[in-house]
Amino acid sequence: MGGMGGGMGGMPGMGGMGGGGMGGFDLGDLLGGMGGGMPGMGGMGGGGMPGAFGGMPGGMSFGGVPTPQQPKVTPFNRIQPGTQVTILGLKSKPHLNNTPAAVQEYDEGKGRYIIKASNGEELAIKAANLVQMVKGVTVDNLTSQPQLNKQKGNVIGYDSEKGRYVVSLVSGKNMSLKPGNVILPPKTVVRAQGLVKSHHHNGKWGKIIKLDSETGRYSVQMDAALELKLKPENVLA
Repeated sequence: MGGMGGGMGGMPGMGGMGGGGMGGFDLGDLLGGMGGGMPGMGGMGGGGMPGAFGGMPGGMSFGGVPTPQQPKVTPFNRIQPGTQVTILGLKSKPHLNNTPAAVQEYDEGKGRYIIKASNGEELAIKAANLVQMVKGVTVDNLTSQPQLNKQKGNVIGYDSEKGRYVVSLVSGKNMSLKPGNVILPPKTVVRAQGLVKSHHHNGKWGKIIKLDSETGRYSVQMDAALELKLKPENVLA
Protein backbone atom coordinates (compact mmCIF):
# COMPACT_ATOMS: atom_id res chain seq x y z
CA MET A 1 0.00 0.00 0.00
CA GLY A 2 2.85 2.37 -0.88
CA GLY A 3 1.65 5.83 -1.76
CA MET A 4 0.72 7.48 1.54
CA GLY A 5 4.08 9.24 1.67
CA GLY A 6 4.99 8.60 5.30
CA GLY A 7 1.44 7.75 6.23
CA MET A 8 0.76 3.99 6.38
CA GLY A 9 4.13 3.07 4.92
CA GLY A 10 3.76 -0.54 4.03
CA MET A 11 1.78 -3.01 6.11
CA PRO A 12 3.75 -6.27 6.09
CA GLY A 13 1.74 -9.22 4.92
CA MET A 14 -0.19 -7.26 2.25
CA GLY A 15 2.67 -6.79 -0.16
CA GLY A 16 0.83 -8.52 -3.05
CA MET A 17 -1.51 -5.56 -3.43
CA GLY A 18 1.12 -3.31 -5.07
CA GLY A 19 1.35 -4.10 -8.82
CA GLY A 20 -0.08 -7.58 -9.22
CA GLY A 21 -2.98 -9.17 -7.45
CA MET A 22 -5.52 -6.31 -7.85
CA GLY A 23 -4.44 -4.86 -11.17
CA GLY A 24 -2.26 -2.03 -9.93
CA PHE A 25 -4.69 -0.69 -7.34
CA ASP A 26 -2.88 2.04 -5.41
CA LEU A 27 -4.47 3.43 -2.25
CA GLY A 28 -2.23 6.45 -2.54
CA ASP A 29 -3.86 7.37 -5.87
CA LEU A 30 -7.32 6.80 -4.44
CA LEU A 31 -6.69 9.18 -1.50
CA GLY A 32 -4.89 11.69 -3.62
CA GLY A 33 -1.49 11.10 -2.00
CA MET A 34 -1.98 12.20 1.60
CA GLY A 35 1.53 13.56 2.01
CA GLY A 36 2.67 13.44 5.61
CA GLY A 37 -0.08 11.13 6.74
CA MET A 38 -3.22 12.02 8.64
CA PRO A 39 -2.70 14.85 11.08
CA GLY A 40 -3.69 13.89 14.55
CA MET A 41 -2.52 10.31 14.02
CA GLY A 42 1.08 11.24 13.32
CA GLY A 43 2.51 8.19 14.98
CA MET A 44 1.26 5.75 12.34
CA GLY A 45 4.06 6.16 9.80
CA GLY A 46 6.26 3.08 9.85
CA GLY A 47 5.73 1.94 13.37
CA GLY A 48 2.11 1.26 13.99
CA MET A 49 0.32 3.35 16.68
CA PRO A 50 2.86 4.05 19.39
CA GLY A 51 1.44 4.58 22.85
CA ALA A 52 -2.11 3.99 21.70
CA PHE A 53 -3.40 7.60 21.43
CA GLY A 54 -0.16 9.19 22.55
CA GLY A 55 0.27 11.03 19.26
CA MET A 56 -2.84 13.18 19.64
CA PRO A 57 -1.40 16.67 20.05
CA GLY A 58 -3.08 18.63 22.81
CA GLY A 59 -5.73 15.97 23.10
CA MET A 60 -6.97 13.84 25.92
CA SER A 61 -4.32 12.37 28.13
CA PHE A 62 -5.88 9.21 29.46
CA GLY A 63 -3.16 8.75 32.04
CA GLY A 64 -2.88 12.35 33.25
CA VAL A 65 -6.40 13.47 34.10
CA PRO A 66 -6.05 16.12 36.86
CA THR A 67 -7.66 15.26 40.17
CA PRO A 68 -10.45 17.72 41.12
CA GLN A 69 -9.46 19.96 44.01
CA GLN A 70 -11.18 18.98 47.22
CA PRO A 71 -13.29 21.74 48.82
CA LYS A 72 -12.04 23.18 52.10
CA VAL A 73 -13.73 21.80 55.17
CA THR A 74 -14.60 24.43 57.77
CA PRO A 75 -14.20 23.23 61.39
CA PHE A 76 -17.53 22.54 63.11
CA ASN A 77 -16.93 25.30 65.66
CA ARG A 78 -16.34 28.02 63.08
CA ILE A 79 -18.88 30.12 61.18
CA GLN A 80 -19.76 28.24 58.02
CA PRO A 81 -19.45 29.65 54.46
CA GLY A 82 -22.60 31.41 53.28
CA THR A 83 -23.56 32.63 56.75
CA GLN A 84 -24.89 36.19 56.80
CA VAL A 85 -23.10 38.47 59.26
CA THR A 86 -22.82 42.13 60.26
CA ILE A 87 -19.44 43.85 60.36
CA LEU A 88 -18.59 45.80 63.49
CA GLY A 89 -15.66 47.42 65.29
CA LEU A 90 -13.38 47.88 62.26
CA LYS A 91 -10.82 50.66 62.74
CA SER A 92 -9.03 50.33 59.40
CA LYS A 93 -12.27 50.54 57.39
CA PRO A 94 -14.86 52.17 59.67
CA HIS A 95 -17.16 52.83 56.72
CA LEU A 96 -17.93 49.09 56.67
CA ASN A 97 -19.13 48.93 60.28
CA ASN A 98 -22.78 47.81 60.57
CA THR A 99 -22.63 46.63 56.95
CA PRO A 100 -24.19 43.24 56.07
CA ALA A 101 -21.77 40.68 54.63
CA ALA A 102 -21.49 36.99 53.81
CA VAL A 103 -18.78 34.59 54.98
CA GLN A 104 -16.78 33.13 52.09
CA GLU A 105 -14.42 30.88 54.05
CA TYR A 106 -12.35 30.59 57.21
CA ASP A 107 -8.57 30.96 56.90
CA GLU A 108 -7.22 28.59 59.53
CA GLY A 109 -3.65 29.83 59.15
CA LYS A 110 -4.50 33.49 59.71
CA GLY A 111 -7.38 32.88 62.08
CA ARG A 112 -9.58 35.21 60.04
CA TYR A 113 -12.79 35.00 58.05
CA ILE A 114 -12.82 35.95 54.39
CA ILE A 115 -16.04 37.89 53.93
CA LYS A 116 -17.74 39.80 51.15
CA ALA A 117 -19.56 42.96 52.18
CA SER A 118 -22.83 44.01 50.60
CA ASN A 119 -20.99 46.75 48.68
CA GLY A 120 -18.78 44.12 47.01
CA GLU A 121 -15.62 44.61 49.07
CA GLU A 122 -13.80 41.46 50.19
CA LEU A 123 -11.65 41.42 53.29
CA ALA A 124 -10.17 39.15 55.94
CA ILE A 125 -11.34 40.03 59.45
CA LYS A 126 -11.19 38.61 62.95
CA ALA A 127 -14.19 36.84 64.43
CA ALA A 128 -14.51 39.63 67.01
CA ASN A 129 -15.40 42.01 64.17
CA LEU A 130 -18.57 40.26 63.09
CA VAL A 131 -21.82 38.96 64.50
CA GLN A 132 -24.08 36.43 62.84
CA MET A 133 -27.58 37.16 61.63
CA VAL A 134 -29.33 34.25 63.33
CA LYS A 135 -32.80 33.12 62.30
CA GLY A 136 -35.34 31.57 64.63
CA VAL A 137 -34.28 33.06 67.99
CA THR A 138 -36.67 33.25 70.96
CA VAL A 139 -37.19 36.12 73.40
CA ASP A 140 -36.82 34.92 77.00
CA ASN A 141 -36.69 36.23 80.59
CA LEU A 142 -37.71 39.74 79.59
CA THR A 143 -39.04 41.43 82.73
CA SER A 144 -39.76 44.88 81.29
CA GLN A 145 -42.13 43.50 78.61
CA PRO A 146 -43.00 39.94 79.71
CA GLN A 147 -45.74 39.70 77.08
CA LEU A 148 -42.97 39.43 74.46
CA ASN A 149 -41.39 36.33 76.03
CA LYS A 150 -41.45 33.24 73.78
CA GLN A 151 -41.91 35.37 70.68
CA LYS A 152 -39.80 34.36 67.68
CA GLY A 153 -37.55 36.59 65.63
CA ASN A 154 -34.25 37.02 63.82
CA VAL A 155 -31.01 38.66 64.87
CA ILE A 156 -30.38 41.38 62.28
CA GLY A 157 -27.53 43.27 63.96
CA TYR A 158 -25.55 43.97 67.10
CA ASP A 159 -24.90 47.16 69.06
CA SER A 160 -21.35 46.69 70.31
CA GLU A 161 -21.50 49.80 72.52
CA LYS A 162 -24.54 48.55 74.42
CA GLY A 163 -23.70 44.86 74.05
CA ARG A 164 -27.15 44.06 72.67
CA TYR A 165 -28.58 42.20 69.70
CA VAL A 166 -30.94 43.96 67.33
CA VAL A 167 -33.80 41.48 66.96
CA SER A 168 -36.62 41.71 64.44
CA LEU A 169 -39.69 39.96 65.88
CA VAL A 170 -42.22 38.16 63.70
CA SER A 171 -44.71 40.83 64.77
CA GLY A 172 -42.59 43.34 62.86
CA LYS A 173 -41.19 45.06 65.92
CA ASN A 174 -37.42 45.60 66.28
CA MET A 175 -35.92 45.32 69.73
CA SER A 176 -32.54 45.86 71.38
CA LEU A 177 -31.98 42.82 73.60
CA LYS A 178 -29.18 41.54 75.81
CA PRO A 179 -27.74 38.11 74.90
CA GLY A 180 -29.32 36.77 78.10
CA ASN A 181 -32.78 37.56 76.71
CA VAL A 182 -32.22 35.86 73.36
CA ILE A 183 -32.30 32.07 73.03
CA LEU A 184 -30.27 30.91 70.06
CA PRO A 185 -31.26 27.74 68.17
CA PRO A 186 -29.19 24.53 68.17
CA LYS A 187 -26.24 24.38 65.74
CA THR A 188 -25.52 28.10 66.16
CA VAL A 189 -21.77 28.73 66.39
CA VAL A 190 -21.01 30.95 69.38
CA ARG A 191 -18.11 32.60 71.20
CA ALA A 192 -17.76 32.25 74.98
CA GLN A 193 -17.66 35.54 76.86
CA GLY A 194 -17.87 36.95 80.38
CA LEU A 195 -16.83 33.72 82.12
CA VAL A 196 -15.24 34.28 85.54
CA LYS A 197 -14.26 30.90 86.97
CA SER A 198 -13.50 29.47 83.53
CA HIS A 199 -12.16 32.73 82.12
CA HIS A 200 -9.55 30.84 80.06
CA HIS A 201 -12.40 29.78 77.76
CA ASN A 202 -13.42 33.36 76.96
CA GLY A 203 -12.99 34.09 73.27
CA LYS A 204 -13.12 30.42 72.28
CA TRP A 205 -15.70 29.15 69.81
CA GLY A 206 -18.10 26.24 69.96
CA LYS A 207 -21.43 25.00 68.63
CA ILE A 208 -24.69 24.92 70.57
CA ILE A 209 -25.95 21.35 70.92
CA LYS A 210 -29.11 22.09 72.91
CA LEU A 211 -30.64 24.22 75.66
CA ASP A 212 -31.40 22.59 78.99
CA SER A 213 -34.78 24.09 79.92
CA GLU A 214 -34.35 23.17 83.60
CA THR A 215 -30.98 24.84 84.12
CA GLY A 216 -31.39 27.47 81.40
CA ARG A 217 -27.93 26.68 80.06
CA TYR A 218 -26.67 25.71 76.63
CA SER A 219 -24.64 22.58 76.02
CA VAL A 220 -21.84 23.95 73.85
CA GLN A 221 -19.39 21.64 72.08
CA MET A 222 -16.06 23.50 72.13
CA ASP A 223 -13.97 20.74 70.55
CA ALA A 224 -14.02 16.96 70.17
CA ALA A 225 -13.35 16.39 73.87
CA LEU A 226 -14.83 19.45 75.60
CA GLU A 227 -18.46 20.40 76.22
CA LEU A 228 -19.38 23.40 78.37
CA LYS A 229 -22.65 24.32 80.09
CA LEU A 230 -23.06 28.05 79.43
CA LYS A 231 -25.72 30.62 80.26
CA PRO A 232 -27.20 32.61 77.33
CA GLU A 233 -25.45 35.78 78.55
CA ASN A 234 -22.11 34.00 78.30
CA VAL A 235 -22.24 33.34 74.55
CA LEU A 236 -22.33 35.59 71.51
CA ALA A 237 -23.27 34.51 68.00
